[in-house]
Amino acid sequence: MSVILHQRGLEHIVGLEVEWYLAKLEDPMLAIANVGTSGKPGEPAKVSAVEHSFQYLLESHNPEIHDLLRVLAENLVEMGLPLRSVENEGGVGQF
Repeated sequence: MSVILHQRGLEHIVGLEVEWYLAKLEDPMLAIANVGTSGKPGEPAKVSAVEHSFQYLLESHNPEIHDLLRVLAENLVEMGLPLRSVENEGGVGQF
């Protein structure tokens, strides 16, 4: 495909939109009674929200977690994932 595009004076550029959830770990549920056994899954970790947004692309609550988002963004860039933005999405803790 790249050869055909190059022959026509074109190139392709691909971007990736990564969406993820950010939550605060309240209890990892790793006690022996919670971890499960073969064929019986353990209890999921208990988590809580880290921000209040329920609105698509609403950034009015970002100051609540701005410092954490900055550290995450810096680490993503260090991993070689250049960022254009970090935005709230539709769900609580969804970015």
